[in-house]
Amino acid sequence: PTPTELEHESSLHCGSPATLDSFLQAARDWRIDVSTAPENVAFFYFAGHGVIRNRLDQILLLEDFNDGPGGLLRNSFDVNSLYHGMAPSRQYSRIGRTQFYFIDACRNLPQQFRQFESLSPTPAFDVRIAELRDDRIAPKFYAVAVGGVAYAETEGQTIFSRALLRCLQGAAAERDEQGCWRITISTLTRTLGATVNALLQEHATEQPVVVDGLGRDAVLCYLPKPPQVQL
Repeated sequence: PTPTELEHESSLHCGSPATLDSFLQAARDWRIDVSTAPENVAFFYFAGHGVIRNRLDQILLLEDFNDGPGGLLRNSFDVNSLYHGMAPSRQYSRIGRTQFYFIDACRNLPQQFRQFESLSPTPAFDVRIAELRDDRIAPKFYAVAVGGVAYAETEGQTIFSRALLRCLQGAAAERDEQGCWRITISTLTRTLGATVNALLQEHATEQPVVVDGLGRDAVLCYLPKPPQVQL
């Protein structure tokens, strides 16, 4: 958190800095928690700096990035190792089968990367051989397409986080057969990108949201009452 954020929200003082060591420990604890029952639901959200090395890549930089010895990307991790490391395996056969991933970071190739033959981030997990069927519902929502940059307000939220909260508070809601208002993967997929670009309209730019991953539709949350809309 920035000094301004801490001034307005004192609860942000708690929690460890997002260094490589603290992230790897948190990821390990998270996977153990999720692995207690197949009905568990996992939610991962990262906001910060991101880069790519190729079109299939997404590397997320941690707080101690480029700080100290080792390779340039030692204090970073790749999303693929996290995502595939959360798949069912013999060791984690009871892992929660519903998982949501939100990657709020840039996906551009820095000019400096072109100087190197290879660059290796730290894996979040060692990915196991596919011993069990990967039957997860596990969409990945990327804040921007490959090659693009993710925007934020100065001393404020990221545009993607503002749009996501607006969608979860009702902009992406639909009513089911029982009359309950809910947000699902499909309604969020239809709404999130348009909401991001609506927030960016005054800046005359776009940030195309990309949805990837496994599985069928699923409910993210229910609303306690019908959503409010502007008339």
